[in-house]
Amino acid sequence: MRAASCLLRKNKSARKYFMLSTIPSLQLQRELIVRHINENDVYRRKTAATESRRTRTLAYCLPKGRGSLPVCEITFQNTLAVSEKAVRTAIRSIHSKCKYIENKKTKTLNKKLHQLRQQKHTLQGQRDENERVFQFQKPVLNFTDTNFSENEVECLSLGFKYRPTLNNTNFQIKNLERLAVETITLLQSLENANAIEGECEMVIRSELSKIENKNLLDRGSFNSATIKSIKKKISEGHLVLTKADKGSSVVVLHKKDYDEKVLKFVRENNFEIFNPKFPTFIKTVNSVMKECTSTISKGLIYHLSANNTTIPRLYGLLKVHKSDIFSEMPIRPVVSFTNSPTYKLAKC
Repeated sequence: MRAASCLLRKNKSARKYFMLSTIPSLQLQRELIVRHINENDVYRRKTAATESRRTRTLAYCLPKGRGSLPVCEITFQNTLAVSEKAVRTAIRSIHSKCKYIENKKTKTLNKKLHQLRQQKHTLQGQRDENERVFQFQKPVLNFTDTNFSENEVECLSLGFKYRPTLNNTNFQIKNLERLAVETITLLQSLENANAIEGECEMVIRSELSKIENKNLLDRGSFNSATIKSIKKKISEGHLVLTKADKGSSVVVLHKKDYDEKVLKFVRENNFEIFNPKFPTFIKTVNSVMKECTSTISKGLIYHLSANNTTIPRLYGLLKVHKSDIFSEMPIRPVVSFTNSPTYKLAKC
């Protein structure tokens, strides 16, 4: 008690700060008490964990300047002029209030969540059944009267970059026969041909068996009849193959319809059609590069010169995702500058 009273006399600022009698509200007094008490886990138990009734320990502190000073329980109680029961009551009161606020917030959040779920359920119930649902486009979209077989559709669905493999067994056998004749001719000119002749014969026989056992039409490969049939239908029906704007679908349509859509886009966007002097432009590009000998080497000038070039071409990609009606489908214009006079110069 003497040490506590000595500390109280030295720490007059703490006594002045903790004048609880000047605080009118009991709740504010309890908050002030709890603000300077920390609850920590029990560091070391003197009894067994199952027998101990205390799970938390209290650490008291008093203000000292801008920081805090740890003190014992008696010093803390004497400074505030409160009993141990008052401290315990303040802690229980604040804890119960915090739990009440937490439960109230939880109930409010659960209520809002329930309202949002009801709104979502209501909106789903009010959804129009005739509303258009997004569907992936087919790999081949045919807007013509020309019918393609399943094998032809499968070939077209692989896209424009696919290079079909033509399996011609007779052609492969003829090439193998030529190789055998050349091998025999070469072996006759060698001295120790008997040692190599057996191995060469085994290799040629194995290749021949592979060709004979291989199916004429594997998955992903097509014979020449399929390719010729597709080309014939395209030429006879005056068809055009183009790509869809979104996705990788192949679109088949009449050349007349394709030209009309491109011209319609040109007319609606006020483009000017004129006849450029293409040969003059090529000469201008080449002459300008020849004058830049200080910055471009002669070899590079020869490589970048415009030879056998073409005019940039305009083509359209059909926007099949915009509408289900073919007449209302617009195009997305694309200008291809490949093999144009300044194509190599732009890539450099």
